[in-house]
Amino acid sequence: MNCESNIIYSPFSAGKPIEILTFYSIYESHQEHDGALINISEQKNQLRKNLITHRDSLCPEVRAERSARLSEALFRHIENNIASYKDHADSVKRDEATAPCVAFFCSMGSEPCLDAFAQQAAKAGWSLALPCMMRAEDVARALAEREGDDSASPPRPAGVEPPRGDPSARSAATVRAPRGTATEHNSMRTAAPLQAVAQPRTMRFIKLTIEEYRARALPFLSSPARFVASRHCADLLTRDVAPTQLDAVVVPLVGFDRCANRLGYGGGNYDRFLNLLRPDAVVVGAAFREQECTHLPLEPHDVPLPAIVAG
Repeated sequence: MNCESNIIYSPFSAGKPIEILTFYSIYESHQEHDGALINISEQKNQLRKNLITHRDSLCPEVRAERSARLSEALFRHIENNIASYKDHADSVKRDEATAPCVAFFCSMGSEPCLDAFAQQAAKAGWSLALPCMMRAEDVARALAEREGDDSASPPRPAGVEPPRGDPSARSAATVRAPRGTATEHNSMRTAAPLQAVAQPRTMRFIKLTIEEYRARALPFLSSPARFVASRHCADLLTRDVAPTQLDAVVVPLVGFDRCANRLGYGGGNYDRFLNLLRPDAVVVGAAFREQECTHLPLEPHDVPLPAIVAG
């Protein structure tokens, strides 16, 4: 394994370092035996419980102070690496067509609160987008109604491969890791199909204003992990942002290690979604230091993040 750790300092950190862990290269061997993979899944579930309990133990004051520092570091990291921002940074006024579009997450429970990041991004003129969980059948119905075609077949959830014989099909065994922002290394890893792929869900990214975010004005913001009600899908899909339109994505996580491997919540949504981004999109995880692990149990479909900011 070959990893590099960069220490940066935020003016809000009172001299305390905030780490950006940058992925360079990693080679992991995995046992193919079904029993071994099931055992890894069980290890992950137990580790999730322990890490969330540990994160929950942070007092609200510490969590708020750490979140503010982390938000500042996230903004600077994206600002320094986002291609479209560099192209238009000298413009006094940027319209919506040229402004970078940045996706982040609405915090749940003891996750880092990214309100300060959202405020800075909006002040810089960036467009904001947040993940929204929709049932595949609700998406199909809403799109069919929009197109006036009630017989439209349901769209594939993000990351689900086309049927065999479809000219757009590609091997489900190959997953390309997102390109890192601090390196041009772009590794290929062999991946087993995710069981979660078969679940009837799809994660969409919905564009919103900073005022809507602050007021939690959209229906999915109060419960980000739950499916949005069917009646809201049609309106929300008019704000849908395609993965290739995103210039940067801030990824939530439960745990991470020093090689930027990520332990998520187990749904596989980001594992599928990140593979759909443009190669130049900035991808960065956000977490508290207490979520770092010395070792993460890995499965073949697990792909490291290009960078993680730990506050």
